[in-house]
This record gives sequence, C-alpha cells and structure tokens, in this order.
Amino acid sequence: MKGRVLVSVQFACLALLIVLPGGDHTGLRDGIAAACLAASALVLVSAFITMRRGLTVFPEPKDGAPFVMHGIYRVVRHPMYLGVLLFAASELVAQWTLAHALVCIVLAVDLRVKMRYEDGLLAARWPDAAAYQQRVGALLPRLPRR
Repeated sequence: MKGRVLVSVQFACLALLIVLPGGDHTGLRDGIAAACLAASALVLVSAFITMRRGLTVFPEPKDGAPFVMHGIYRVVRHPMYLGVLLFAASELVAQWTLAHALVCIVLAVDLRVKMRYEDGLLAARWPDAAAYQQRVGALLPRLPRR
C-alpha cells in the first residue's frame, strides 16, 4: 500500500510538470534544460539496461529478482530516482514557475521517502544490502574516505 501511494504521488508530480503552463524561455535556460534532459535519459537507460528483469516502478523488490550492485548501481543506489529528478530539473529550468518549483519539491520529498522505504526493504531481504548502502551513495557517488 505504501509503495503504491508513493508511486502515485511520483507519477502525479511528473504529469503536472509536463502539463503545467510554463514561463518565458531563454536560450541559456533551454540549453541547461536540454543538458538535464539528456543526462536524465542517459541515467534512466543505463539503469534500465542494468536492472532488466528486476525493474519495477514500485519500491518493493520483485519476487525472484536479483540484488543488483553492478553497472550504474556500482556508482549510485537509486539511478532511476536520479533520472526522474534530472527530468524534473529539466522541466523546472525550462519552465521556471513557482508551480513547477513546488511540484519539484513535492517530488523530491516523495522520492526521498520512497528511497528510504526501498532501502529498508532491500536490507531486510538481502544480507549484502546494508553494506552496499553504506558504501554507495543514494543519488550521487560517495567520495572516498581518507
């Protein structure tokens, strides 16, 4: 139930970002938005290729799916969420309205809750998950410790 609510909020936010009317466009902002969109596509495709049969929009792991720690998942634990946030950033930069900013904030909070929930489920299912979560950053690579 919790996973379905989190996914529903996520998709509602994404739909709003697409349909909300936008603000004025400038060349620089359009260029930054295009770069964010390209980065989003790259991250999402990489995560999709790596995850394949274990892929689901829900935070609950699929039955029989392996615990993935290779590919882009060696660098970040939640590349799908990173890709979604980069897409949201591209919409915010391109449209630049208060409504877009508020939707992005709601989306970021929703994904943060979803990540924590998913991390707990993964740690409960796979013994290696806790060490992996300590070693690999959620959305950005962790810098090596001295």
